[in-house]
Amino acid sequence: MQTLTTSKGDEASEAFLSLKDKNSEEQEIIRDALLKYCELDTLAMIKIWQNFKQVTNYE
Repeated sequence: MQTLTTSKGDEASEAFLSLKDKNSEEQEIIRDALLKYCELDTLAMIKIWQNFKQVTNYE
């Protein structure tokens, strides 16, 4: 099975928009890549928020 790497928001948006023009196997590859991207993006936002709270003494 082929893999797809999505590492930037604009790539993720383009990949999502391209789904309608893809076959089932390609859609699955793109879906998996988007889920991984979203997982990492969410984790990054959590880390940023945690550091923000620490730097600002926000509770």
